Amino acid sequence: MAESSSPNYWNPYHSFQKLVVNDIFTHIQTMLSPFIYSNIIYILGPMNRNLEQHIYKFTIHMNQNEKLFFQMIEEKENEFAPITIKNIPEDQIKSCELSNINKNDKNSEKDLIEWAKIIANVLGFTTIYLQDNSYEICPKIKYYGFPIRALSIIKKNIGYYARFNFYPYKQTNSGLINKSESIEKKINNLFQSVSWLDFDLFLDTNRNLQSMQEIQEKYNYFKNKFKQFSSPYYAFKYFNTEDCQIFIDWLDLCNKTYNNIPIKIPGIKLLNEINNILLECRWREER
Repeated sequence: MAESSSPNYWNPYHSFQKLVVNDIFTHIQTMLSPFIYSNIIYILGPMNRNLEQHIYKFTIHMNQNEKLFFQMIEEKENEFAPITIKNIPEDQIKSCELSNINKNDKNSEKDLIEWAKIIANVLGFTTIYLQDNSYEICPKIKYYGFPIRALSIIKKNIGYYARFNFYPYKQTNSGLINKSESIEKKINNLFQSVSWLDFDLFLDTNRNLQSMQEIQEKYNYFKNKFKQFSSPYYAFKYFNTEDCQIFIDWLDLCNKTYNNIPIKIPGIKLLNEINNILLECRWREER
């Protein structure tokens, strides 16, 4: 918890000032101005598993005349929580987006997502979107168009976001459509229709292609590590950034062509279909 020497900070848990007018900019300005000094604001963070609360430092930008009139960005040099809250005026004046939310040495990702939602609600936003950055799962490798969002959702699955009441919605002419069921069906189809044997046969058929020996070695390492699962794609539930090359390197085949013919790895059609659905959707909070 904050000590007596701590800066003057805003406590979002004690700030339930009702939005009395439809002007959210005035509401935010009135609520936060007493705590803003030279575009800096300190905010009391969520309680962690050790029953501690830390104060986070943000730079804050508010300009009613700009398209993006409200944005709050953490002060990374001080190792505070990575989080951005910004309004989305092109949707409706009370929509906002949460982004760059990742765990740190003080709080879990779950703590910070719930905390960011509380802040957004207190500030008067009625619709909340969550920007999904989880597809940036292997910084060591460049993907060149690989359907990495599909692999990311296999790891985290719809249920991860559902814990926070966020679901993938696609905007259509008839309104918003929740695409959770479509994504889950395609993922299950991927697990059931693509086996280790499919990849074994694929690699054997293409064994004379350039660089196939190196790819075969990487695939063999991956298979030996995860062969207890029925499908190589199921192993992505256990993906981790430290060993990301183990997962990704052998899939690099999908970005290669031989004699101007694209290489079609097993399951790539389903992966692309899942990826395309995710590209069309935004993670929207259900209320």
